[in-house]
Amino acid sequence: MSNKGVEFDTISVLRAVASRWRLLLAVGLLAMLMLIVSVWRQPTRYSAQALLMPAMNTQGAREMFMPDIQSNVFLFGSKREVEQVLEIMHSRALVEQVNQHFNLSKVWGIDLGLPSGYEQLLAAFRSRVSITPTSYQGIQITAIDTSASMAYWLADAVAACADSLLRSIRQQSARQALVAMERHYAMEQQRLNALSDSVALANSARKAERAMRYSHELQAAAQNMVHLNNQLGMLRVEAEQSIPWLYMVDRAWMPDEPMPKRGVIYVTVWTMASVLVAACVIGLGEWLLVALRTKSE
Repeated sequence: MSNKGVEFDTISVLRAVASRWRLLLAVGLLAMLMLIVSVWRQPTRYSAQALLMPAMNTQGAREMFMPDIQSNVFLFGSKREVEQVLEIMHSRALVEQVNQHFNLSKVWGIDLGLPSGYEQLLAAFRSRVSITPTSYQGIQITAIDTSASMAYWLADAVAACADSLLRSIRQQSARQALVAMERHYAMEQQRLNALSDSVALANSARKAERAMRYSHELQAAAQNMVHLNNQLGMLRVEAEQSIPWLYMVDRAWMPDEPMPKRGVIYVTVWTMASVLVAACVIGLGEWLLVALRTKSE
């Protein structure tokens, strides 16, 4: 193997690295000592979790636009709904709502009057709170802090504000669907009235065949009105959003044990990585020296 006319002697490079084993040993011991000190100085941290599930299907809106979906009030959301909820929960709006209700900026000593105040608040929030999907299309909120009570309080506060924000968004969607459904209901009511008048006119004119046809249409329209009336009732409930906790499945618990600190595996892996990097630097330096000597000759 060659590079610009300079031969790369692997054996010589390996011998040069091996000859500096004392330096590599010193690097390894120093890295191990620094890692042990960093682990020992790492503050005790506590973790608290809360669990949310995506909205149980909005029955009225779903049946209005997707009538083939079976109605089931215990059917949780799809993967797509989980992704939509995650986008909302990672938004700045959620952080601002938590800060508005629980004054996080004061707790963390952040001055929102500064130009970078909100950026500091977002950074502090995201360093302490993680929001991740679970294996069963749920959403887990994990809060980490050096105080057990603060971790519990923060996870519970985020879950409460997320539930409130998601219910507000769902309420707006339900209200829009309700307006559309009420207009559709009014049109169907007019059609039902017209069919009823047509049946009466056909009967008075003694046109039995026409009256029977109108009667069948009237019966189908009446059944449809019953279905629409049920949908209207469900949409009104969704538009009111009177359920206190719609998304929250499991509130946060006060952690009674701290999170485990980084242990032997962490120290071992990073010590070996430090020695490997030092060996690569020594090998590269040896190759450059050989290249410079060859060029000068």
